[in-house]
Amino acid sequence: MKLNLSDQEKNDVHANLKMELIYICIPFFLLITVKAYQGQPWEILTSPEWALASCIIFGQITSKVTKGAIASKGDIRKEGLGLYVAKRVAFIIMSLTVYFFMIMNPTKVLGSVQIALFIFAIRMHFSDGFTAASLEKQHCKK
Repeated sequence: MKLNLSDQEKNDVHANLKMELIYICIPFFLLITVKAYQGQPWEILTSPEWALASCIIFGQITSKVTKGAIASKGDIRKEGLGLYVAKRVAFIIMSLTVYFFMIMNPTKVLGSVQIALFIFAIRMHFSDGFTAASLEKQHCKK
């Protein structure tokens, strides 16, 4: 989807997305700090909270884009929206699956997977956040 946002609007959206992400990540930064202070750096990698945070981020952004698409009076293809939601639900399920396995049997490999998933969720938070903002702007125009 083409972003119909001015440079100022893009800067505003980026600032809002950073603020949202900071509020989501504060507990995880605290977790990292505590684990590092306790001298347990490998437990930072194997803390299942990373996967849970990914799930939260994917869920929030899916909700935001879906609401924007539904409210939008623009040319939104239902098939495209359905595929978008299906992909994001798959990432939510993947995050929850990794979370479950990290609780049951934490390993360094799974720890690496969950952190990669967390980083990907942050990337999607920004890209999907701009899409949601563009949809919202489109809705306001009508």
